Amino acid sequence: MASYLDQLVKRPEVHPLSDLLSHISSGHTPYKHNVTQGDVAFATVECVSPLRFHEDKLKRVTNDQYAGEFSRQRITKGSVLCTIKRRICQAYPWTEAPSFPLAINQDVALLKPRQGVNSAYLACYLSSRVGQSFADRQKTEQINPYISLVNLKTMPVFLPSDGFQKRVEAAFNRIAKMDAVAHSDGSSATDLLLSHLGSGPIDFPLAA
Repeated sequence: MASYLDQLVKRPEVHPLSDLLSHISSGHTPYKHNVTQGDVAFATVECVSPLRFHEDKLKRVTNDQYAGEFSRQRITKGSVLCTIKRRICQAYPWTEAPSFPLAINQDVALLKPRQGVNSAYLACYLSSRVGQSFADRQKTEQINPYISLVNLKTMPVFLPSDGFQKRVEAAFNRIAKMDAVAHSDGSSATDLLLSHLGSGPIDFPLAA
């Protein structure tokens, strides 16, 4: 894999990540704030896994904090969230703007691709075996691995044609829809089970 990566970086389609972005920043945690309180969703590293965003793991901050200290970090359509601590470069693309206000903490980076760079493709690349291998080269060797924004900006990214990027986006959208259906069906099954459990004891047949 190492020799493959060394050859890959020589290709003209490979650029440092910073060349493909119009914005990059990380968030923070408000000083002495209880992140279980507030009206605004607050994402930590636990909320982001490869190509998935886990709303059930969101924390909270207040409206005043969101309007103030988080005012320069707005997750808009086309944004990518990328983990930078513990689980490095696991990414999720917002192909549509989130339907709720959302802030991020210091373990998550906000990436905004420039024109011509597809957010779904970028998230897929960062989460791929190639992206993860490059990230391993950039991260610190600690109990909790970390990649600084400075090192993240230098990460090599292969940028294919617009057509290929759109094919990757289409595949991501299909997966996202299937995940949504599976989550809905799973929730329905759980609700059904709980409704039965709440209605009284259930007699389970004993194995013969």
